[in-house]
Amino acid sequence: MDGALAPVTCPSCGAVLPVHPRVTPFALLGLSRPRFDVTASELERAWLERSRRVHPDRFASKAEAERRCAAEQIAALNDAKRAIFEPFDRALWLVSHAGVEAAHLDQALLLEMMELREGVEAAPDTRERVVADVSARFRGRLADLTATLAPLDLADDGYQAPSPALRRAALLLAELKMLARLVDDLGGGKLIGTLDDR
Repeated sequence: MDGALAPVTCPSCGAVLPVHPRVTPFALLGLSRPRFDVTASELERAWLERSRRVHPDRFASKAEAERRCAAEQIAALNDAKRAIFEPFDRALWLVSHAGVEAAHLDQALLLEMMELREGVEAAPDTRERVVADVSARFRGRLADLTATLAPLDLADDGYQAPSPALRRAALLLAELKMLARLVDDLGGGKLIGTLDDR
């Protein structure tokens, strides 16, 4: 659904509208179309602008139906922001929305990660080096993901159906999650802010 087709309030009277049942996070936030290349400040501005318009406090004296719509809109806006704010989550949404299933990682990669974890357990003094190396690898894969999705951002129908680029993105997302989990488990911090939700 296009951003123009997902108003939060009636353009003529200003009443809060019900949330459209098939609205995308991008359309709900008023963004013209789904894309990966969205800045955090752009998302924050879109969320603030729309959430101010439908904040339930503004409609406290209105009829019950409109108060309910305001509460539903603000909840939907919060969910939309959460769904696409982090680059990892945004890419995951774009890939899954296009119908691409989660990728399975190569066994050699899984074995490598297990060996790194066991190596740190056997030699704790290597932890910082391993965290630094895996973090650098994460940044490299994130750059690969950005480059993979960039052409799709430019195409009008880039995220409409499965494609080789989206299947590659799914594989990169699986690897990013695994790398982030290892860094987090080794005490190196969260490379994906919503990792605990995954």
